[in-house]
Amino acid sequence: VPLIVISHGLASNRQTFAYLGEHFASHGFAVAVVEHDGTNLTKFDNFLAGTERFPEPNNLINQPLDVKYVLDRLERESQINTQQVGVIGQSFGGYSALALSGGELIAEATAAECQTESYPNVLLDFSSLAKCTFNELGQSQVQLRDSRVKAVIAINPMSKIFGREGMSSIETPTMIISGTHDLIMPAVAEQIRPFSWLDRDLAKYLVLVKPATHFSFLQEGLGVLPVPNSNVGPRPIYAYPAIKSLSTAFFQLHLAQQQEYQTYLQSDRAAQLSNDAFEFSVIRSIGEAELKQLQ
Repeated sequence: VPLIVISHGLASNRQTFAYLGEHFASHGFAVAVVEHDGTNLTKFDNFLAGTERFPEPNNLINQPLDVKYVLDRLERESQINTQQVGVIGQSFGGYSALALSGGELIAEATAAECQTESYPNVLLDFSSLAKCTFNELGQSQVQLRDSRVKAVIAINPMSKIFGREGMSSIETPTMIISGTHDLIMPAVAEQIRPFSWLDRDLAKYLVLVKPATHFSFLQEGLGVLPVPNSNVGPRPIYAYPAIKSLSTAFFQLHLAQQQEYQTYLQSDRAAQLSNDAFEFSVIRSIGEAELKQLQ
């Protein structure tokens, strides 16, 4: 059977998307839920307690490699098709999903925001901060694409780090899920504009969820960092049904090759998933004119 790998974000763990893993398994997929030791909940708990250092810059490379390692180990499982793999990740895990689908890291040593006089301006811009950190690793380009990965979903992903050239190298069907009220990975900078950089002929979907935040799709009750309810937004549980439906339809179509699921990814069907808490829309392409209106 096809395999779906779930990659969590910073300060999360393998329980964060348990609800999605169980749902995928109920629809006939094998599911591997990865725990990333370098960025997980325990790591941040220990960091806040003063017993460990902040996550290292090399996690930009190591987290996607964690998924590759899992795929290597699972190749010996005869009932799992490790040549037909989907990856879904959130935030930093969304970055990992895009990297595994072909997103390329390209160093820009002369980037204006990374110069000493401008560096304080990126401290709260996680994608720019990560890009500046990557620039200092001494590698001009890093390509982490895994040919076994055939479709990816990135939820609230850190995408701007790839730049236009790095995003345009993605070759697999891609869904990006974006919360319009995400203050950590802002929708326009981190998802909407990078979505426009994807190849025009790629099977791609931008799911805009209003008024979703960075926490709207996570398992409720988890997390080491205290987040005010006003920053969480509506209860995530009200977003679960639509996320389950859209992600399952996407993987059934682009991973299991079940063409009848295409209809569930159309804009009018996505709108029917909206409720009193969240409004869902699916966009297949976005041009410069639309981007300018959002700025």
